Amino acid sequence: MIRALYEQYLLSQINRKQGQRPEHITMILSESDLLDDSGKEKLSAFLKWCFALDIKIISIYVDVLDVKEEAKTRIVSLLLDELK
Repeated sequence: MIRALYEQYLLSQINRKQGQRPEHITMILSESDLLDDSGKEKLSAFLKWCFALDIKIISIYVDVLDVKEEAKTRIVSLLLDELK
């Protein structure tokens, strides 16, 4: 519910300024956000939202606290799968 309201608020802010849609949006995630059971779906929804608004550049930064190679590999794999 809160997410839907916040999304409506963001869209109203973007639509209010005709011709001033952002060309670049950055999303910052923690590794736990991305590896959470619903993390992939949330990332997918964000990307679809950006595509629907014709955002030209989307940057995704992942703050990886776990330095184990296995965790890094899993995160990169999830991101690449989502971007295909």
